[in-house]
Amino acid sequence: MAKRSLAVLSLSSLLFLPNLALARLRAMPVDELTREAILIARIKVTRADKASFRGQYNQLALLQIVDMIEGDSTLKEVRVWSQSQVFSATDSYKKGDEMLVFLEREITFFKTLNYQYGQFLIENEMVKGWRDKEKGEISKPYPEVVEEIRGYLSVQKVTGELPDAQ
Repeated sequence: MAKRSLAVLSLSSLLFLPNLALARLRAMPVDELTREAILIARIKVTRADKASFRGQYNQLALLQIVDMIEGDSTLKEVRVWSQSQVFSATDSYKKGDEMLVFLEREITFFKTLNYQYGQFLIENEMVKGWRDKEKGEISKPYPEVVEEIRGYLSVQKVTGELPDAQ
């Protein structure tokens, strides 16, 4: 009986694996990212080192805070675990990159909320891959993105809820 149960379990896991390969992370809309993040900031990557944290991450990045939008305003830099071992996650940092990031705590440091979908490259004051409800992914001027985020935050502070993404 135990052998039969083991065989059924093995067979069912083999049937499940192809479906797992098709799984994709869900990109959170901006309002949800804003609601869930404990730190939202424009950053510059000053270091990105190979590291290992509990077998879950392969990189530890040092991020210099350029503009704190939400979070502890006394922070000048933060350490972020990245290159997650979560299937389909491609969160990574490269020295010199400037980004808008949505972070959450990961025990001792931080991690990128929603993996690669919680980090947005900034080039020439344009936020790349910003999520617009009607247009999909767009490039949007950084000041407009900050205004949008602060709009979500102000409504959240008054009502306790965030409005739907525009």
